[in-house]
Amino acid sequence: MEVKQHPQIPFANADGTTNKMTVFEPEDDRKKVIALFPAMGVKASYYHTLGAALARQGFTVVLTDLRGNGHSSIRPSRKVDFGYNDQLEQEFTSVKNHIFSTYVEYEKYLVGHSLGGQLGALFVSRENGWHGLAVIACCSVYHKTWGKGKTKLMIATHIITTVSKLLGYYPGKRFGFGGLEAKTVMLDWAKQARTGLYFPKGNDRPYEELMAKTTLPVLAVSFVEDDMAPKSAVDHLLGKFGERENIEHLRLDKSETGKPFNHFNWAKQPEKVVEALEKWISGKS
Repeated sequence: MEVKQHPQIPFANADGTTNKMTVFEPEDDRKKVIALFPAMGVKASYYHTLGAALARQGFTVVLTDLRGNGHSSIRPSRKVDFGYNDQLEQEFTSVKNHIFSTYVEYEKYLVGHSLGGQLGALFVSRENGWHGLAVIACCSVYHKTWGKGKTKLMIATHIITTVSKLLGYYPGKRFGFGGLEAKTVMLDWAKQARTGLYFPKGNDRPYEELMAKTTLPVLAVSFVEDDMAPKSAVDHLLGKFGERENIEHLRLDKSETGKPFNHFNWAKQPEKVVEALEKWISGKS
């Protein structure tokens, strides 16, 4: 199936910062649109293979960088800070406004990888009009759900918190986790790792309550060989949506994917993920 990849579409957020969306449009349009958000420290361009593969299944895909990365007009520094709440109020809201005004009659799905999925979970709990949420290689970072990895996670949490407060930002590449990240993003991340709860700085919404009340279909796709999204931690995130029949967790191993998939490499060979998303979305229609 032919896929049209449009040049990046620039947009301005309410606070004056700018970013860009890349849109993948299918030849055979099924009137279903996906808002796709990356993992922490990963540029949107890394997901072009995934976007094109989804478009070949008839889905329109709107792919956007997280704040501070890729086409975002700002970069974290001692003088430039933002957190989870800023991303939800700015980029996520801008993308939603674009999708809901441009694809009025389409079914609308939010798909996020890792941090993009965690933010997506918060966003769909507060915003009406979505038809489903899918999270890929995405989990709660609550340390008590990480089994043997909980001690290492808590040590990392203390280091990240200390470095972020000392420098005013977090140079993730130096520490092998994340990219150049804003201080408050990492403090929000660390707070959830310690408490298991989502209370982003600067936010007054009761996200834990909102997620518990959400009735949207939710799909999680995770990988046995991915040590950054253990099953118990994925299930902890899903558990925030309550016990419902329309919450699914598909856990794939190398016998099903053809090779071991870690936290990132699945996006370059996304056939099994695309197959799962296509089956799940088709089942919602």
